Amino acid sequence: MSDVIARDTSPEAHAAQLEVLARLGPARRVELAFELSEQLREVAVEGIRSRNPELSLGEARRVLWRRLLGEELFRAAFPDTAHPGS
Repeated sequence: MSDVIARDTSPEAHAAQLEVLARLGPARRVELAFELSEQLREVAVEGIRSRNPELSLGEARRVLWRRLLGEELFRAAFPDTAHPGS
């Protein structure tokens, strides 16, 4: 899986993590990856909202999608978005 160990993780803990992940099987690992991605997007949106409290939840999500997709793809996906910060 991965030879990279987080600084706050001992080699023993890392080995245990890899063992657990290996037992989960490919389908469950993919499911976990999607769940973690969604959680990370939620954290990012909350960070955007904390720095821009005037934004609604939907506006903050669009800011994130603009950052993730880039301007051209964002415009194609969200053609009705009024301005860059929305």
